[in-house]
Amino acid sequence: SSIFENLVITRGSSNKQPSNGGGIFIQSARPMLTNCTITNNTAMNGGGIFNDLNSSTTLTNCTLSNNGAVYWQQDDTGQGGGISNSNNSTITLINTTISGNSATWGGGICNHGISVSSLNGCTVSNNIGKISGGGIYSVMSSATLQDTTFCANSPTHLIGAWDNLGGNSFSDECDLGEPAFCTGDMNQDYDVDVLDLLYL
Repeated sequence: SSIFENLVITRGSSNKQPSNGGGIFIQSARPMLTNCTITNNTAMNGGGIFNDLNSSTTLTNCTLSNNGAVYWQQDDTGQGGGISNSNNSTITLINTTISGNSATWGGGICNHGISVSSLNGCTVSNNIGKISGGGIYSVMSSATLQDTTFCANSPTHLIGAWDNLGGNSFSDECDLGEPAFCTGDMNQDYDVDVLDLLYL
């Protein structure tokens, strides 16, 4: 196995026809990625990552955001904005965020060709599948989910087979939580004013 840590991969674009893996192209390999950021990459399949042909890939504490898979007049393109997982491959995601990715099928992840994606402690949010599967789209494949949050994916969170290991949540909107306090908001009342000077 190859081990990669603290990588930032951005603005990648595959130039083949059909193009696969705008950020990372994985084929018949077993890489492990930790603390990685994969953002703003494009391809016809697997805008962020193309995981293919008996590969077994693990991502821990990573972020895949704003990647895109673009349909190009072929039925087998536009799959997996964040990740395309295909041809008897497995991808394991641990404490990883998949957000703001888009594709024709599977904005976040597209599993196809007898492949499996396994998510534990992840967030899948604001992904768009233009035809189907905003979060995860699986055909002749499946997803295994545990302690994972799905929110604001369009048009659906999940399409296809999946195993529920518990602790998962699904919502049409993402809970942004309390807003962060500004640097000058010393008394933490969400206003920066003379009261903050008095607090000092």
